Amino acid sequence: MPRTWINWHHDDVERLTFTDEASRPQWLRARAFAVDHLFLDVQIDDQAHTIAGTSTLSLKAIRGGTREVVLDAADMQIDGVVDGAGRALEHDHDGRKLTVQLQRSPRPGGRAELKIAYQATPQKGLYFIEPDEAYPNKPRVIWSQGESEDNHHWFPGLDHPTNKLTSEIRLTVREGLMGLANGGLISEQTKAGWTTTHWRHEIPHSNYLVTVVVGEFEVIEDDADGVPLRYLAPPGGVDRLRHTFGETPEMMRFLGKLTSCPYPYARYDQIVVQDYTWGAMEDTTMSVFHEDIPPPPHLVDESDPQGIVCHELVHQWFGDLITMKSWGHLWLNEGFASYLDPMYFEHSRGRDWFEYRLVEDGSWYFSESASEYRRAIVTHSYGDPEELFDAHTYPKSMMVVHMLRRHLGERL
Repeated sequence: MPRTWINWHHDDVERLTFTDEASRPQWLRARAFAVDHLFLDVQIDDQAHTIAGTSTLSLKAIRGGTREVVLDAADMQIDGVVDGAGRALEHDHDGRKLTVQLQRSPRPGGRAELKIAYQATPQKGLYFIEPDEAYPNKPRVIWSQGESEDNHHWFPGLDHPTNKLTSEIRLTVREGLMGLANGGLISEQTKAGWTTTHWRHEIPHSNYLVTVVVGEFEVIEDDADGVPLRYLAPPGGVDRLRHTFGETPEMMRFLGKLTSCPYPYARYDQIVVQDYTWGAMEDTTMSVFHEDIPPPPHLVDESDPQGIVCHELVHQWFGDLITMKSWGHLWLNEGFASYLDPMYFEHSRGRDWFEYRLVEDGSWYFSESASEYRRAIVTHSYGDPEELFDAHTYPKSMMVVHMLRRHLGERL
């Protein structure tokens, strides 16, 4: 996620500081099972604001000796749970956690499969944007936003970054709307007024990075050394896309060379949506941007969106391919994304631009440190992971990476 928008996100709420009594140690979640693969087969109704279908989880026993599987599933109706053989399983849902009893206790390393039928009218995690009386021209779009742990409000799963899984999404939406999800497109078909797209992402990623976007979009296609790129916006917004995202191929080449790791995924979409909760979000194979990121024509010469575009692209390596094990180490995502973004400016615009970015971004940390609180960059004491998206995680961590670069040298 980007820096400055994070600060705006918290300005209007009462936020805990890290010395409050409500902050408490948050350690790694104890798990009896890991989720290796997630298969969502869902229909999203843009008019009823509902989602319904199945979440199929491929499980691997970590320690064995238990039949009980505890999953995150908030604010939804569970219609049934069966195992891989289709046998109904005993389960209990308290509105927040779904507890399922397997037929037997697998040994460590043993496998199991759960297929959970559910339906929901999400109030969090999945958002339905549409025209209304006050904004009759607002685009109709649906988007999810999972970070930090909001995806379990629209599908059952294990919603913690410790667990990484491959994913498959069969997404059914009303005909005329485009349905997007992580990974590569396997198939697309339209029947009886509904269009189903089937997506598969074969590189493990954390649950919070699973995403869907639905809407009408104009598309610009591009390419970065064989990686297909697309820039998407609701109708009428396509003219701003080339100015905003046109440097993506050069950014991708620079980051691949810098990290000695070419862009690791099958595709990269950058999608502009209405009323996004953050400035942008780096879901695997696709980043989603707030509608204000592409500048309007009269501000093109005064606005420079390349910083946030590069920041989200860096996350495809730092945050998505490599992910912190727990939220207390969030700086490994945001510190590197915040620093490699100015490093691209150093590459493309020169040393002065790089130094300017360090000073400009660093000022946020010095302000927070002087007027609000100070904490260790790595901390496990907080009330909610959202508290960690602050100036210590972003610009202070960025400056630590800069220090390491200067002390250890470019190669290390």
